[in-house]
Amino acid sequence: MKGYPAVDATQSMPMEKDRWLHIVVDLNQRNTAQLQKYLKDVISPGSPGYQKFLTPEQFKAKFSPTDAQVCAVVAYLEKSGFTRIQVAPNNMLVGADGTAMSVDAAFNANMHTFNIRGKQHFSNASDVTVPRSLGGIVQSVLGLQDVVAPHVLPTIGTYNSVGPQAGDANTNHEPAASPAIHSASSSAAASNPEGDAIDWYGLEDH
Repeated sequence: MKGYPAVDATQSMPMEKDRWLHIVVDLNQRNTAQLQKYLKDVISPGSPGYQKFLTPEQFKAKFSPTDAQVCAVVAYLEKSGFTRIQVAPNNMLVGADGTAMSVDAAFNANMHTFNIRGKQHFSNASDVTVPRSLGGIVQSVLGLQDVVAPHVLPTIGTYNSVGPQAGDANTNHEPAASPAIHSASSSAAASNPEGDAIDWYGLEDH
């Protein structure tokens, strides 16, 4: 995904280096072709795999990032100065707290604050990258901006509602809560140092 907010330079300034942020690193699944086949078979009457659901442990063993991959991400976050690092039970998400300085160092984020229609917001102002060694592990980084937020769609049935946007520095999402925002447009795709920029989907009032 490419791009990041374009704002009037007179309204933008570097974020305070000691400002704390909560980020969530979203990791890539493994064996995605097998996963897509399983998802198709499990809902297809007549398929040998129809309604043969996996337990969370079975799903983790087959499709989640390995413990070694998670440890590599955790070690990188620790080296970059992040604290309160937590791993989701399914290994898909790693949450951590860090200062703007740590975020800049870890992801080349160049965090800035700026005003949009009279409201203060924050966002990265550079392409988000990760080391080449993590390029095949990290899918995206949540929490680098607080402008675009997920919205709850009206549905029939009982579902977990989407909480506040992950980028809000005052909102401390735990990794276990993050699947609710996993697909939000606030995520920034991570890449290797020569990788692509973040997508910016537009500014919204809340």
